[in-house]
Amino acid sequence: MLLPPRVQHYIAAILETCKGGECAPVSVILFGSAAAGGFSGTVSDVDLILVLPDTAGRSASLV
Repeated sequence: MLLPPRVQHYIAAILETCKGGECAPVSVILFGSAAAGGFSGTVSDVDLILVLPDTAGRSASLV
């Protein structure tokens, strides 16, 4: 399944922000309309779950 460009850019920006250091995600889970193929650029949001390593401190969990 190909994600809409807006969703791809959003996920890439989050991964770039979290790249390296203690904030690097172990996993990124996309759910909701973007994952199910019903994403609408005018009304949909992007639902993500970021799984952080156990070593991530509180400041990393607030990203």
